[in-house]
Amino acid sequence: MNDLKVYVSTSDNYLHVLKPFSYLFNKFWSPEQKVTVVGFKEPDFSLPSNFDFISLGKQRGIQYWSDDYIEFLNLVEDDYFIHMVENEFLLRPVNFELIKTLSGHLNESVGRIDLTPGPSLRSWEPVETHDNYDVIQLTQEAQYRLAIRLNIWNKEYFLKNLHSGEDAWQFEINGLERAKNDGYKILATNRRYPCYIMDGTKAENPRLLDLRAKNPEISSFSLPLDEGTIKEMCESNIITERRKGFFSVC
Repeated sequence: MNDLKVYVSTSDNYLHVLKPFSYLFNKFWSPEQKVTVVGFKEPDFSLPSNFDFISLGKQRGIQYWSDDYIEFLNLVEDDYFIHMVENEFLLRPVNFELIKTLSGHLNESVGRIDLTPGPSLRSWEPVETHDNYDVIQLTQEAQYRLAIRLNIWNKEYFLKNLHSGEDAWQFEINGLERAKNDGYKILATNRRYPCYIMDGTKAENPRLLDLRAKNPEISSFSLPLDEGTIKEMCESNIITERRKGFFSVC
């Protein structure tokens, strides 16, 4: 697991979100974990010392999402890596024991390993049973065998499913059928999970943060950030509270 690099994708309209993202990553993952952020325009604020930023040049628009990701993946030298997007906020301490177990299953037949509870809500089959968790795999007919969230990716599988001219929504929606019966294993856990995440931005306004999960979305699993951490972030001038319980980045 220590060999798995962590990449975070961002866009110009979401650069500000890297402030709370990096704070929560270092709190719940580790400030010792190196993170490479891949975006376009460089942030006008300092990232933590364990974060590096790589620019793909000028952002061309959402219609070039898949083309930008193909360019990004061609920069990745490793066969397997961890990938997140900037508004996936960690909510709890990462369970490294589960990540280690899951990464031990990596081979060329595994397309991705989902580190969230998501696959446990789909159609799955048991792979390995432990005292307090199970390793599972999605069935070949399951929904969302492709999902842009917190994953360990097989680079070859990711590239195989990136079609030029698709945006992120099209990648997942078209992937509903594209990835069915493709023969690859999509692994995850049941009962206990490596990571708990939320969609930290308010869907209709990326300037507002929905840290209390007031607008439930599937990938947040309706879990809020704990009030103690929210207070810490306010006191550290990472965020400030706005009307109706939402927050913005300082």
